[in-house]
Amino acid sequence: TFKHRISAIAFPSEDTVAEFVLERTKVSGSQGVDYAVVCYEASVMLHRVGQLDAAMAYVDKCIETCLNSNSMRRSMLVNLARGHRGILHTTKGSFGAGVKDLDLAIRCLNSVKFAGEGTGLDSPINAASPTSDSGPPNNLDNTIGSTTTSNLKASGSGFFPSTPESLVAAGLSKHLAQVYEDRGLREEAEPLFRQALECYSAVYGQFHAQVSNALNNLAVNLFSQEQFEEAESLYKQDLLVSETLNGKEDLSVANT
Repeated sequence: TFKHRISAIAFPSEDTVAEFVLERTKVSGSQGVDYAVVCYEASVMLHRVGQLDAAMAYVDKCIETCLNSNSMRRSMLVNLARGHRGILHTTKGSFGAGVKDLDLAIRCLNSVKFAGEGTGLDSPINAASPTSDSGPPNNLDNTIGSTTTSNLKASGSGFFPSTPESLVAAGLSKHLAQVYEDRGLREEAEPLFRQALECYSAVYGQFHAQVSNALNNLAVNLFSQEQFEEAESLYKQDLLVSETLNGKEDLSVANT
């Protein structure tokens, strides 16, 4: 199994990945969370080499397997897989399907952090299934913004806890924000860029490359909306972070 895994990672193709999945299935079976993990890994491998259709097939298997499992381990994985499927959809140009998956994954990951144990972990997963996922609400832009904002306030401190869920949600938020930005939907992108910035700042502190990138993304977004005063403030913060991380003579600082 280890040999097949190394081969699939070093030389990812539909054949090497299929061999990896087959060998892992002999050990863990074709049901349960362990199989779902294998399907997720296979999807990621194929995505990296542009095999989008095959990657989509594996991530669909991952989600379906998770939703049919009773394991508490499924919570993080199913939403990670939903987010990955959303990225695949947007990469293929399927804007509506990508937004639906990304929005659902982000909302579920956010709710997990505040729901607690037991039913709280299950409820985000059972909100939808591969065949019955309802589309994004009509007021999708308001839903994304209000959901993330209310969750931030619910935490008491206004910051995300340093958990894997928060980092995954931040990464997905950044991707979805960029999807909106690329389509000229800057107001829809803004709350997602803000969410990513707040999360990365809470987890990594002020001086980190992810924080610098998030500051720049939000600054560009606000500048394009002619919110010049806040955009300038964010650019200055990004400059300080970049100088601290890279030194004042670095090319990235000059670009900032």
